[in-house]
Amino acid sequence: MNMETINWDGMKVTSAGLYSGLPIEKYHSDICLGPSISSSGLRAIGNGSPASYWATSYLNPLAEPQEDKDHFRLGQAAHTLFLGEDNFRELFVVQPATYPGARGEAKWNGNANYCKDWKADQLEAGKRVLTADQMHTLQGMAGLLPWQVNCPNSGLKQCGEVMQGALDGDVERSLIWQDHATGVWLKARPDLLPAGSNSAVDLKTTRDADKAHNGIADLGYHMQAALVAEGMRQVMAIELEAFDFIFVQTSQPYTVRIISLSADQLAEGRRELRRAVNIFANCLEKNEWPTAHTLPVTWTPPLWHERKIENLVAANDLPDLGEVA
Repeated sequence: MNMETINWDGMKVTSAGLYSGLPIEKYHSDICLGPSISSSGLRAIGNGSPASYWATSYLNPLAEPQEDKDHFRLGQAAHTLFLGEDNFRELFVVQPATYPGARGEAKWNGNANYCKDWKADQLEAGKRVLTADQMHTLQGMAGLLPWQVNCPNSGLKQCGEVMQGALDGDVERSLIWQDHATGVWLKARPDLLPAGSNSAVDLKTTRDADKAHNGIADLGYHMQAALVAEGMRQVMAIELEAFDFIFVQTSQPYTVRIISLSADQLAEGRRELRRAVNIFANCLEKNEWPTAHTLPVTWTPPLWHERKIENLVAANDLPDLGEVA
C-alpha cells in the first residue's frame, strides 16, 4: 500500500481515510460525521429492500435487537482468530464443561443459576461465549486437528495458497469516504490488504465449500468486493486488480475454497452497488424505508405449474367450461 494509515482517535470520522484500530462494533455504528452505510447494509437493500436494512439499522431508534446467532458468532471468532488479531481472548470465552453444583462438579446446565450468572458476567464484560464444540470446529477450520496433518486443503493451515502467504498483510483496515454523488458516507472493511499489492482478500465461512459460488450470488459478496474496490479508488488512489474470497467449511472435512472475481464481475458489482447507494440516499431524504414489490402485479405461475396445465391439456383432462355452463 502507498497510503499512510490513520489510527482511529475514538472520535467521529470527519475525513476520508484508511483507518486502523477501529473496533468492529464502532465501525457498524454512528461513526461518521453524517449517516453512513457499509457492505452489509447495502447488500440488505440491494438483495432485499430498504425495510430489510432499516429493521436493524443503527440509524433506526426503534430498531429490533439482533440476536447473536451461532453462525454469526462462529464467523466472527474465525475472523479474529485466523487473521492474527491479538484480542481473541478479550472478545471470546469458552463455556466450561462443568460447574460447581450442590453435589460437586456437574455437567454444564444452561438453566442452572450458576451457569446463568456466569454467562451474564461474560456478556457484561463484553465477551461472546463459545461452546467446546465450537472451539473444536474452529480448530478444524484452522487445520489444527491431529487427523488433518496428511489432508491437504483441510483447514487453512493445510491450504497451499495460505501456506504461501494468502492471509499475510494488513488486517481489518477500514476504508471510509463520502460518496460524491449522494453525500452519504460509505464504509468498507476488507479482511486483508496484502502488502505491496493492489489486491484485497476476504475470509468467509461456509456450510458447504462446493456451494461457495452460489453464496457469492445469494449474499451479494460481489457487491462487497466492489465496495472495497471503490474505497481503494477513492481513499487510496489505487485501482483494485484482484479480489479473492477464501472460503473455509464449518464442518468436516473443513475444505478450503478460494474464488477470485474478474474485472467484469467487479464492474457488475459496482452497478448494483450504485443502485443500492442511490436507494439508501433517497430513503434518508424521504425518511421512508419501503419493502420490495409495493405495486400490485399479475400472477406469474411457476414453471412446474405451467407444465402441469400443459400436460392436462395434452391429455384432454381439463373440462370445457362451456359444457359446465
